[in-house]
Amino acid sequence: MSSIFAYAGSKPCKDILLKGLCALDKRGSGAAGIALKISNDILSVKTRGGAKALKSKTQDFSAQAFEGIGSGCTSQRCALTDFNAKPASNNLFAVCADGHIDNFDSLKHRCANPFPIDTDDDLLLALLCICFQPKKLDIIKKITPMIEGNPTYAFMPNDERAIYCKKGDAPLVIAVGSGGSFVSSEVNAVIHFADKYFFLEDGECARVSADRITVYDKKYKKVKKQFLPVPESGYFESDYPVSDEIFYCPSVVKQTISAFEKEGRIDFDYLKFSRRNVDKIEQIVLAGTGSSYNASRVCKYNFNSFTDIPCFAYESSQLNNNFEQMDKNTLFIAVSHRGESADTVECAKKAKKSGARTIALTSNPCSYLAYICSDVINPRCDFESGEISCRSFLSQYIVLTMLALYLGRKQSIVTELYLSVAMKMAQMLVGKISSSVKSSPKAEKTARDILEADYVFCTGLGIDCALAEEAALKLRRIAGINASSYGVGELLMSATPLLSKSIVIAFITNPDAMEKALRPLREIKSTGARVFIITCADSEDGPADFDNVISWADSVPVFNPLPCISGLYKIAITAAEIKNRGSIDKAV
Repeated sequence: MSSIFAYAGSKPCKDILLKGLCALDKRGSGAAGIALKISNDILSVKTRGGAKALKSKTQDFSAQAFEGIGSGCTSQRCALTDFNAKPASNNLFAVCADGHIDNFDSLKHRCANPFPIDTDDDLLLALLCICFQPKKLDIIKKITPMIEGNPTYAFMPNDERAIYCKKGDAPLVIAVGSGGSFVSSEVNAVIHFADKYFFLEDGECARVSADRITVYDKKYKKVKKQFLPVPESGYFESDYPVSDEIFYCPSVVKQTISAFEKEGRIDFDYLKFSRRNVDKIEQIVLAGTGSSYNASRVCKYNFNSFTDIPCFAYESSQLNNNFEQMDKNTLFIAVSHRGESADTVECAKKAKKSGARTIALTSNPCSYLAYICSDVINPRCDFESGEISCRSFLSQYIVLTMLALYLGRKQSIVTELYLSVAMKMAQMLVGKISSSVKSSPKAEKTARDILEADYVFCTGLGIDCALAEEAALKLRRIAGINASSYGVGELLMSATPLLSKSIVIAFITNPDAMEKALRPLREIKSTGARVFIITCADSEDGPADFDNVISWADSVPVFNPLPCISGLYKIAITAAEIKNRGSIDKAV
């Protein structure tokens, strides 16, 4: 995944391009570059290290330019260098792509002399030059049938005050503001510049200048597009540290519950789920990446508990590679905090094409995922903070669990009494989360113990096994700890030689399953491993024969995983603070 950000207008564009690329840095932070049109010349500045490194490299650059194009990337076909970073440029064009050219090798062979070609952008630059036509739209017409694969790309010619672009598989936004026009991979990058925007559809291309935008369909006929208003806030460059972010978890929990609660009942009525169409749902499919996938894995157990609809959770890239059969009787829920995950977007496209009802669960209602899905659920977890570490998982878990309860009530599986009690108890969750993220001597001691271990394994049974993956992910990303997750049985079979040098963190969020979970954990302890238990059982009733027991008792049954994982987040942050004894930079 790469980023594209371009501008044509009446204002000097260097700082505009840099701000846009900073907002898109998560799409590609390995290297970044900008190309500026100065008279009839194109000047480019590129560097490894992403948008912030580029900003530092260009701080003394004073040349005036009013058209420019920029891009960031995480990887290329070859090792990233300052030279091969995006965009590719010469004295005729600057071009950047988001996506891959499948027939790269054969096209490179045809174009390689006199063009040096190491990347897809280099190849596109060569094709633009070889297929040169006075009308740039004719160049797009000529090179499109030559390319196998479907990259999204944008280019800037030296002889026009305009940007040309073509939409492939990756999203592309065109926006307009008082200072000019923009081309961007995401709406969030234009929020501070533009007033209105629209998405290009697959196969569409456009010419974008300061005062005119012309869009063409797949057959290169002009089409009119409907503009949408740019939202007032969105994801943008931020210096929000994880060490502070965790203390906002309770307020996010409160906001999320309040957003879908009305007079003591769960309110998803705007989705128009009648008893009749709920009964027609034959399967629920959840898909996401990272923490969004972990939230999906955990919550599939809640859907299976509260409804009679089979629920499956998939990591988006795996689902893309082995797409499961879906039809009009499938409810597909795409889970993505920012709503821009390429694999999750692609899954949603495939699901919608197969006839499934698609719902985007995203904190970014103007994201591309929200645009392509039939319905949107916004969990009210703000996404202006540059790197969300904890809050997105909590908000996604709450929304998915409340939706499972809502559908279960539609099927009369969940009773009105159970639902009422669950919602009353949910109000207690804010206090439980507040308690679990407070600094404490026990959290610091646990963090120190984890830092001293050679290996850390997170484990559990059923829903707790899924929760363990989120725990391991956060220990790796926040504190740089060598942490992995396994099921209890898998841990005994696969990691036995390492256990004597390890700490095993076991989640037991269902007190009723305590004894069942403790039996294999005692076997793990007998190998020499130190076993720490994170549980919602009362510490007086909990196990006394383990190395450490961290308990948040009297919790809220259906939401029990949340205080436990919040406490783990705090432990991970404490470990990072101990390692760095200063401030924590943003997690990956």
